[in-house]
Amino acid sequence: MMSFSVTLRGPRKDAVQSEIAVQLAKLLGRSVADAERALAMPSLTVKRGIDLRTANRYQTALDDCGACATIEREFIAESSLDGIPEAFHAFPAVLRHAERIHPTNDKNHAAMVGLLATGDHGSSVHSAMEQNLKDMCGGRISLEGLLRYFNVDRLKAILDDARTTLSIYQRGGYNQVVNYGYGRPSQPSAADSAFYIQAAHCFEAFLVILRDHGVVTPEGELPASVALRDGKGSQIRAKGQRVQFCHRDSPYVHAGTVDGCQTIGVEVVRTVRDGVECSALIPYANLFLDGGDTFRPLPREAVLERRQLTGYALPQVPELRLMGNMEVELDLLATPQTLTHRAFFFDFASKVRDQSGGRLETANLGPGIFLVGGNLELAATAVAQVMEPLRLKS
Repeated sequence: MMSFSVTLRGPRKDAVQSEIAVQLAKLLGRSVADAERALAMPSLTVKRGIDLRTANRYQTALDDCGACATIEREFIAESSLDGIPEAFHAFPAVLRHAERIHPTNDKNHAAMVGLLATGDHGSSVHSAMEQNLKDMCGGRISLEGLLRYFNVDRLKAILDDARTTLSIYQRGGYNQVVNYGYGRPSQPSAADSAFYIQAAHCFEAFLVILRDHGVVTPEGELPASVALRDGKGSQIRAKGQRVQFCHRDSPYVHAGTVDGCQTIGVEVVRTVRDGVECSALIPYANLFLDGGDTFRPLPREAVLERRQLTGYALPQVPELRLMGNMEVELDLLATPQTLTHRAFFFDFASKVRDQSGGRLETANLGPGIFLVGGNLELAATAVAQVMEPLRLKS
C-alpha cells in the first residue's frame, strides 16, 4: 500500500497570526513556543507512513489552524529503477523525453519504439531490437520486464498504434495515424515519408518479437488478464469527479476535477490561481481514489522547494520558489533601486520567455517578483542565462 507524509510549511497569509501558534500547539500537544518555532521553519514533517485518508485528516486539521500543510507520497513508483539492469538505468528518462518530442502521442510512440532498435546488435532492426529488449528485461523478454519501462496503459497505446500504422503501411496508405503531412492537402514530405517507413519497420519488429516471446496475443494485444487504467476504470467517472493525484515524478498530492479519460491517462483540471485553471494528463497509477470524500487542494501559497541564485551583483540573493500551485516564482527579495537594475528587470519576464523559446509562461507578479514557468529546472536554466550580465566578475 502506498504511504504518505504530511508537511507543515508555515502560516497561511490569510490566517490571524496571533492565533495560529495557539491552535497549532493544541493540535500537536506541544507548547506555544514549540508551535512558533515549527511555523518559523521552511518545512517540518509532522507525520510519516500513513495512508491517504489519514493524511487528508491531518492536512485538514492543520489547515483549520491557519497553517499551510502539504501531502507527499513517500515512494515515486514511476521513478523507481528496481529490476532495471544497471546498463539501462538512464533509459527510462530517455523514453520519457521521447514522449514529449512530437505534439501527438502516436508519433511519440513511433519515436519510443525506434529507440528500442538503436545500438550495434546486428544488421537488421529486428535483431537489434530483440537483443535490446532481452538486455532491458534482464535476459528474457517478458511483460513484467517491459512494465519496468512502460506502464500498462502506455504499452497498450503503443501496441494499438503499432497495429494501426503497420496495417496502413501494408496497404500503401499515406494518411496514417502518425500524422505525417498532417494539415497539408499534398503528399507528405520526404522527411515525413522516411520517418513513416522507419516507424512501420520498427513497429513491425516490435509486434513480431513480442508475439514470438509470448508477451502479446497472436493479434498483437495484451493478455485479457492485464488490468488497464491501474484497475481503476470502474471507479472513474468521465467528468466532474473530484480526485487527488500526483504529477509524474513529483511527490506532491493535488486535488482536481476529472475532465475526461484517455488511453494513457485521465485529464484533470485544477485551479492555478484566481480565475486561472490548467489541465494535465495524469497516468492512472498517479490517480488516488482512496482518500475519502473530504480533502483539500494543496495550498497555492505553500513554498514546496527553494533555490538560491548566488553570484549576482544584486543587493539580495534572489530565490526561485516552486509554489503550491506548481508555478515557479523568482523573488529578488529587494525591489531594484538603481537605474541600471530597474532598466534590466523592466522587461525581465519577456526576456525569460524568449530565452526559453516560449516554453515558460512568464509574468510580472509585483515589485521584484516574477512568474517563470512551472518547472524549477527549466526556470533555473533560463533565469541564469538571462541574468548572466549581472553575474559578479571574479
